Amino acid sequence: MANRSDAGSCTSLTVAATGLRRFTVDSYSLTKRIALPDDGTVYYQSGEFSVGGHVWAVRYYPAVRNLSCCMFEPVMVTTAPGCASAAATFVCAPLDCSGEEVKGTSQSMSAVFVRGKSPDASLPICFSSEDLERGDKLIVDDCLTVKCTVSVLKDPQSV
Repeated sequence: MANRSDAGSCTSLTVAATGLRRFTVDSYSLTKRIALPDDGTVYYQSGEFSVGGHVWAVRYYPAVRNLSCCMFEPVMVTTAPGCASAAATFVCAPLDCSGEEVKGTSQSMSAVFVRGKSPDASLPICFSSEDLERGDKLIVDDCLTVKCTVSVLKDPQSV
């Protein structure tokens, strides 16, 4: 019996880049009060960071249209040269007082992002104010720290 070997080569069809950032919301309780009347239009934007050749920022909305939650939303500020959009996954998880993710609290969204616009096909990540403020020590010294991960597929093609 002949020894069978695979003489072909393996090529990856996708390449992903991932970036992790920690965001701290100082004066958490004050941001909630200033956001009144809860219409979802008040937000705070992070500094810019690069993942997959694209420049990103994260927006924090302390109050959302009469819902008892706060919201985190990724925004693609600029695209990589030659790209009009990017397919990405965004994962957020609040961190406890020791800087560790609390099991079962992470949330994610995936979408195609276009420069300067919110993704149309997905919902931003919302954390219940009640869940954040309960006894898991997620709000420490009136600060909320959230770990956000952005994973970008490089150069997606369309038909």
